[in-house]
Amino acid sequence: MVNSQSPKEIVSWVERINQSPLGVEGFFSNQKVPFSIAQYYRYKKKLEEVGIDGIKDNRSDGNNRKITPEAKGFMKGYITARPEIGLPELQHLLEKQFQIKLSKSGVSRCLKRLGCICQVKAVKEEVKSYYTTCGGFELIIGLAYYSGWLQSVTEVILDRIEQIKRNKCWIKNEGIKDRVGRNEQGQFTEKYNSRKDVRAKRFESIEHKRGHKNFQSMSISLVKSEVIQRKCLATLALPVITNNGVIRSIDGPLGNALVNLCGFNYKDRTIDKFLTELKYLGVSEELLGEQVRFWQNHWQTHPRGKIELPILCYYVDGNTKALWSKKHVKQNKVTMLGRVMGCLEQVFVHDNYGRPIYFETYSGHGPMGEYVLNLFEKIEANLQGPGAALHVN
Repeated sequence: MVNSQSPKEIVSWVERINQSPLGVEGFFSNQKVPFSIAQYYRYKKKLEEVGIDGIKDNRSDGNNRKITPEAKGFMKGYITARPEIGLPELQHLLEKQFQIKLSKSGVSRCLKRLGCICQVKAVKEEVKSYYTTCGGFELIIGLAYYSGWLQSVTEVILDRIEQIKRNKCWIKNEGIKDRVGRNEQGQFTEKYNSRKDVRAKRFESIEHKRGHKNFQSMSISLVKSEVIQRKCLATLALPVITNNGVIRSIDGPLGNALVNLCGFNYKDRTIDKFLTELKYLGVSEELLGEQVRFWQNHWQTHPRGKIELPILCYYVDGNTKALWSKKHVKQNKVTMLGRVMGCLEQVFVHDNYGRPIYFETYSGHGPMGEYVLNLFEKIEANLQGPGAALHVN
């Protein structure tokens, strides 16, 4: 509460107390003093140190602030001339010019009372660098997003899922849950492999199994497009993170790079399940046709200037043919038959119009990541005719 006594009245009371023979406590017990004993000692100390100005009550002007009128005028003029200055600079100037120490919040409140606006400087985000294996492949991931390849592949898969939902197979299996050979959590048990229908169709082609497949039980029919995009990126990175193309090597240390390449550290079972469900969808023909259309449209609309070279685009594909022989031959998994047996793997190289221009046959497994550069060197040597060498992008 604001004190009603003027400084002269306070000085008069202090002098009377000092000159009284009763002492301080006796004077306060006999006289009705407008302030307490503790306040008397405060007033006495201020009068001895500063004088009458020390006991002047400034609360009528508001709170007893550290900022003087001179400092207010200085701040108002300075912030008007330089509105881009920050609070730390004003703190330093007040301490340097007027020996006034204020916090950032105190300076901000003072500017608000003065009606001045201090522009908040944008905080620079710290660039965090980290080490990751297969970091160079992030360029390929970025190109996949930028060119629209990833969105195109995902759209083909989603269209195929919508097509199956309108099929009789989807309606026939709606609401049906096959629990035979599963536990309460829906996980497979050893009894599942003992089922007669499973044993009879174990090595059948997926083409035959697709007619009886319960598509509603597949995860790919329930997830969002963003999840399919992430798994497509993980599949795109398989030649890099596996080296040998074997999916089970995803669980190795190199496979942890998926968290940076596609945003999630998938394991081999997840990617294997994703590829298996794509096979059941029968989306390979649509994907192959879309790849040809996508790259045709992409390269035909690519701007070509006077100094730009012609563009040549290849893509590599392969298939495995079963080989029945009484002799010892290299074996690999034949997808169409669903078993490991002797086989030949053919690796095709197509141009950007979808035309096969070169292929090689390997016994057993032909890893594309190991032979693809050698294939392109052979193609270049075979295509190069007489005359000067033609440079292409």
